[in-house]
Amino acid sequence: HPALHRTAIDPAAPSVTLSTDPLLTNTLLAHVHSPSLRREIYLESHTSLPENLPVLDSLVKLRHVHSADLLGYPSYAHRVLTDRMAGSPENVRGFLNRMEERCRGVYRMEMETVLNAKRYVEGGGFAGVSMGEIV
Repeated sequence: HPALHRTAIDPAAPSVTLSTDPLLTNTLLAHVHSPSLRREIYLESHTSLPENLPVLDSLVKLRHVHSADLLGYPSYAHRVLTDRMAGSPENVRGFLNRMEERCRGVYRMEMETVLNAKRYVEGGGFAGVSMGEIV
């Protein structure tokens, strides 16, 4: 796993290197009181190392060539979904769009509740909540 480096809080403090194992990072996100440290933990644990991106891109291209092109499918997703209930990437996209429309109101209410809880616990006039704060 890539390492998580703690430098944003106090650049002069000794560096701490941690594994980005999901069990550890989720525990830290649930128990660390510093919003800026939680944000750093979330971002570091959800970011690929730049040197790995070309490798990941080549794997995706190879998967497409070997799994889709050779068998006559427009994409890997088309091949995988052909014999599944969803049937096609277009059906999946349509389903997700309909779910997003149906859930939008509830999502907004729940995010307002989370924001009010954040304001209550941490004080201040926060305008929003970041993904790293929702664990």
